[in-house]
Amino acid sequence: NVAKASLEEMLDDYEDYLRVRNLEQWSTLHPRYEKMRQYAQSDQIRKDYAATVRRMNDEEIATIAAAEDPEVVFIELWTKKEAATKLVGTGITDNLKEILTRAECVIDTTVSNDRKYVWSVATKR
Repeated sequence: NVAKASLEEMLDDYEDYLRVRNLEQWSTLHPRYEKMRQYAQSDQIRKDYAATVRRMNDEEIATIAAAEDPEVVFIELWTKKEAATKLVGTGITDNLKEILTRAECVIDTTVSNDRKYVWSVATKR
């Protein structure tokens, strides 16, 4: 009973976390659900998560995990963060988890056809 109560409490906390942050709770029918579930059960998550979590917010981590090509998506997000920090003049010292949601800019990102190069340009709104 203790374990069941703990799981129910954890689910309540998780739902509160999503609600407070205006994030969607995925059903099993959500297009990213199965890919994220597989990633969460893989050994790869341990390798990726420690380095990624310090730089990315929850939505970005989910986007990377569910991507067909996670490395390219990570680089896309990273170049956007770099462009935004350069535009606002803070550099990498800024809060990288929130820079894309706070920065008042428009960011155009291009991925080369061969997916070897990604670049982003930020301009003020």
